[in-house]
Amino acid sequence: MDALKSLFGLEIQKFWVQIHGPFLLTLGLGILLSLFVFANFIEFLLQNYSVQLWALFFGLILGSVIILIRRNPFVKLIQVFWFLFGVIFAVSVSILPSIQNDDVGVIQMFFAGGVALCAMILPGISGSFILLLLGLYPTFIDAVANVRLEMLFAFFAGGVIGLMMFSRFLYWVLKKAENLFLSCMCGFLLGSLSIIWPWQVPKSSEGISKNIWSGKMTPEEYAVLTGNDPQVLLCLSLSGIGVIIVFLLNKIDLNN
Repeated sequence: MDALKSLFGLEIQKFWVQIHGPFLLTLGLGILLSLFVFANFIEFLLQNYSVQLWALFFGLILGSVIILIRRNPFVKLIQVFWFLFGVIFAVSVSILPSIQNDDVGVIQMFFAGGVALCAMILPGISGSFILLLLGLYPTFIDAVANVRLEMLFAFFAGGVIGLMMFSRFLYWVLKKAENLFLSCMCGFLLGSLSIIWPWQVPKSSEGISKNIWSGKMTPEEYAVLTGNDPQVLLCLSLSGIGVIIVFLLNKIDLNN
């Protein structure tokens, strides 16, 4: 709140120091650079190799779960409870219908930015994952690839405001109950794997009865419905690569 008072009081230099401006600027420039460099490539993968891309993401998140549990083993029954709560909550969210791209406007992107960028300061959760959960990842990539400035401005404005408001709350939670919070996050990540299950009913499919898993299929069902090779071996390999990438990054982080 002090930062907002400085901003509204036109004390720009004081505001810049209070929000750790140099750090946020460096972080933001890094995010923007990576987005604009890879956005078209990711959009191409989403349109042509979505199954393989989801398989890689599946491995990345699975690896994150393993690392988090190894760093924060369950030593109390209450931690198991919060872990199971996170799993159930994420699975419940996964069976809800995702937001359709055509319905997304600047207001939705504003709130998506607030939630996604706040996820960057959560241990083990990325902003991209939150966008996947919300069903807004393809929309965001499209906005970057096609330089839709109004959508991008709404997203980053929401992110900045969200960070300023959420960081204090997160600091308080981690100070009061860090182990319980991390246990819940582990469960949430594990349960969320159902959201990015590689073999899903294509959005273009009409008249298809989707089961309780909201369009999730076995590889065999995917092959029958789409007529495409589910490429199970390749997807398993990509998931394994995702796990290895997370493990290597964690090792580098520990060595530093």
